[in-house]
Amino acid sequence: MINMKLYTRILILNLSVAILIYIYNYNINGISTRRKNSKEQENGPDSVDFPHQEKQHFPIEEKLIWTKTMTCSVESGYKNCVDCSNGTSGYDKIDPNPGVNCSYSICQKINKGRQPVMYRQPKYIIPSIESLVTIVVKTANRLNLVERLIRSVWKFYPNVKCIVVDDYNEFFEKRPGLKNFFKNSSNVIYHQAHENAGISYGRNLALKFVRTKYVFLCDDDAVFNSETNIPKLLDLLEHTDLSFAGVTHKNKPNLFFGAVMVRPTEAQNTSTMRSNETVDLLQYSAMYYERLACFGQCYVTDIILNAFLAPLEDLLKMGGWDANLKTQEHIDFFLRVRKYGLKVAVCLDVNLNHRSPRNNPLRQKRLQNKDIYFNIIKHKWNFSKWFFCKTKRFSSYQNRKFPDDWTCKQTHMFDTKL
Repeated sequence: MINMKLYTRILILNLSVAILIYIYNYNINGISTRRKNSKEQENGPDSVDFPHQEKQHFPIEEKLIWTKTMTCSVESGYKNCVDCSNGTSGYDKIDPNPGVNCSYSICQKINKGRQPVMYRQPKYIIPSIESLVTIVVKTANRLNLVERLIRSVWKFYPNVKCIVVDDYNEFFEKRPGLKNFFKNSSNVIYHQAHENAGISYGRNLALKFVRTKYVFLCDDDAVFNSETNIPKLLDLLEHTDLSFAGVTHKNKPNLFFGAVMVRPTEAQNTSTMRSNETVDLLQYSAMYYERLACFGQCYVTDIILNAFLAPLEDLLKMGGWDANLKTQEHIDFFLRVRKYGLKVAVCLDVNLNHRSPRNNPLRQKRLQNKDIYFNIIKHKWNFSKWFFCKTKRFSSYQNRKFPDDWTCKQTHMFDTKL
């Protein structure tokens, strides 16, 4: 009996000690977690600590290595030449006037180190869109536009899943029609971030919900039509080593942003350039590097619209979008695409409608803040100037030569001082 009582007391004592240790550890971890969360909030993905923003010095053209040369061995599945003669894709039609061809032999300054697109032998099988593609949309309290977009997607691709990330929306609960659509549609994932989350943060958040191989990104004011040919973009990415296949706008079919070149600031000596010296950014509109075999209206370039198909894996590899850029993220994103050696193309015969509302306060708000974010980009990449370059007026793109027929005008976007 005595042993039993002693055993019971020892057991109770051990339990008491264990409970005290647990409470102590819980409190310590809780304090640590709260401190960590507080620090993350302070320096979270939305914070803009401009003086301490990490610089990503972009290699100048003479030193830039785009990507490792891909082998054409049997294991890689790629080869340089593709025989389209037996293909049944219907993609072989060539656009007679696509833009300015800045081929490898002509544009050495822009193309130095760039590798041509590699091909897998095309199978010309229309893939299952629903199992391979997720639509991703970032909005800011414009759910009426997003509903219009999703209904247009389902008109052509009925079972495709759509992921929508909104800023904090206090009116959502007060609009039963929209609430019912976004909460009860089986193929819609709707998520609210915090107030003024920004485009980049929202898109990165959306990627966490994606479970398919590919992501189709577009803005909330886009509308699908019969020429938004997602199967063609899928075929293109499945049978090449491209990472981005972009579309054009229906009302401006030949609008694609073209090529970019980074060079030392004109006043500096290239041979003695140090890493902390500045560079110039030159953006050439309507310029392409090569036409893609078997995809006659698809062209390799550097920058496309914010409407493209891309593998989720590649988006994650490059870290998605820079969440410090709530807006004006477009040029930064495609500079990082180039930095990671990912290849980009646009298909001029694949388009969607761009229907912005007549009253567009969101655009006005973004324009008011653009100088803040362009200065972040300037600091991040160590840019000095940004030039937009266009061709002089000629009757045909085919007659235009690089660089003789180009004029470059400096943009004011990097002029504002913080």
